[in-house]
Amino acid sequence: MNNHNNIKDELKELNSMLADMPRSMPYAVPQGYFNQLPEHAAATVMAGDRELTIKHDAPYDVPADYFDQLPSKIMAKVTAEETGNRRVFVPRAQWLTAAMLAMIISIGGFITFSTHKEAPEQMLSSVPQAELQSYVQTRYALDVNEVLKEGNINDLNIDNKDIIAYLNETGWE
Repeated sequence: MNNHNNIKDELKELNSMLADMPRSMPYAVPQGYFNQLPEHAAATVMAGDRELTIKHDAPYDVPADYFDQLPSKIMAKVTAEETGNRRVFVPRAQWLTAAMLAMIISIGGFITFSTHKEAPEQMLSSVPQAELQSYVQTRYALDVNEVLKEGNINDLNIDNKDIIAYLNETGWE
């Protein structure tokens, strides 16, 4: 009995629905059912002379002469549809809208992709020289002491004339 109480307590701690359910079985077998089962089964098999009560009635009824009249009804409907005036519906507004949309997209694409963009060299030449120099000085400032630590400038094998020519070409003052 102690084990049963421990299980119930554990189920209550887990907030399980099983904690409140009774421990009895929901179904019961009559007393002596399995003792009488072979005799009862044999008696049922031996009583095969009973008639089976299966109904052969159809759940739906078909009207009288339905299938005799069916071909004539079908032909009447087919000929009625053939003789009727048919209007061919051409959705002009939809076609016009689609054509206009395609034309607008085509013109927009042509304008977007056919404009001659300015070359980077031309764009750079339009920037004032003083502005370029200040940009380079603020962005790419070199610490001379750091450069000298990495190696001797004399070991670079650059002639002073080359340096002066470079500075004259770039416009440094």
